Amino acid sequence: MPITFFLKSLCVLFLMVLVTDGQSKTKKTWAYDEHSGEAEERDNDLDQKHKSTYEKEFVPYMHNIGLGIGTHSPFLGRVQVDDSGTQNGLELNPAFTLSSMFHLSEHFAFTPSVSYIYSRNNAVDLTKKKEFNFKADLSLILTTGIGPFHFLFSPGLYLTRISGDGGETTLKNGNATESFYLPKESSTAYNFSTGIGSQWYPFQNWSFKSTLDFFNYLEPDNLRYSLTLTLNWHYVDPSKMWR
Repeated sequence: MPITFFLKSLCVLFLMVLVTDGQSKTKKTWAYDEHSGEAEERDNDLDQKHKSTYEKEFVPYMHNIGLGIGTHSPFLGRVQVDDSGTQNGLELNPAFTLSSMFHLSEHFAFTPSVSYIYSRNNAVDLTKKKEFNFKADLSLILTTGIGPFHFLFSPGLYLTRISGDGGETTLKNGNATESFYLPKESSTAYNFSTGIGSQWYPFQNWSFKSTLDFFNYLEPDNLRYSLTLTLNWHYVDPSKMWR
């Protein structure tokens, strides 16, 4: 399964960078002992006295608080949008996001977020939906000349509240038609997702983010995926700009 292999490879990449980042903080140095006349191996983390002022230990900190607006396209190619059986593509379902980014190290950041998605009804969907999305993004940071890029591993939880007025509707099913019952009472669906994405910061306070979320990724025949695109504004502490 190419998608499963890709997700596993991405996890391995994060672990490799994390291990490398940790090892870089515990380098050994050699110092000359004037009394014994011999070279002595020292640990940089333990011998703060001989540490360079440019080798300060990284301290995690909160970098910014973000507000985002964008669009969400659920279950691409899997949702019927008209009576003729046409499946959905990119959609304009408004999504509003609140996030907060924490730098864990020079190359890693953690960004929890919550989003509200307003799902617009199509020609055949007579139900009402309220959707919330909770994310815990872990990002690998790459600094470039046009601004930082964040490559995202994005597990999440979707909460979908569905309600309707009851009754039934007739939809095309292959070459025939079939009747489907509509919900009369409210119900809530919980869906866990695993996503990948990227986020580009061309300016200090602005970023563009794209995330592709996978559902049922352990079942190839039942795989679903959703796409979210957002424009984000960030409040950044002036002392931490481009830190």
